[in-house]
Amino acid sequence: MNEPGAARPRHFKLDIDFRSNPKVMSLAANGGAGWQAIVMWLDSIAYSTRHLTDGYIPPHWPRTNGYTKPAINKLCVTELWHPAINLDFTEDNQEVPEPEGWLINDYAAYQVTRATWTDEGRRRHEASMKAHQARYGGGTNGQHPT
Repeated sequence: MNEPGAARPRHFKLDIDFRSNPKVMSLAANGGAGWQAIVMWLDSIAYSTRHLTDGYIPPHWPRTNGYTKPAINKLCVTELWHPAINLDFTEDNQEVPEPEGWLINDYAAYQVTRATWTDEGRRRHEASMKAHQARYGGGTNGQHPT
């Protein structure tokens, strides 16, 4: 679980049998680029959790973290990532637009989302204020009354 009072989550969930997932097994069978894709997938979950992006990975992130285009492609082929594409283009435009980042498949089903975290943060703050009020008789400046 995440540490009480932390500004951001400090952990993400990972099933101990994640290597048995057919998508992960498929990547592992692809050698170096497949293993890089697995590490990138895990790193992307950590990034998204740390920054509360709800599974969104910005377009610059893989490159600035040393990941390659073949690893990105492998994540998309196995559907562990999905390209985030701006669909605001004309119907007669035959070109597929470049991804504006990626979305981690099923992120919100297994990981903490921004909405969950901020709601949890609000509840923690309210509990802290109640405890402070009970301890110090309702002072609002955090100082112990003299």
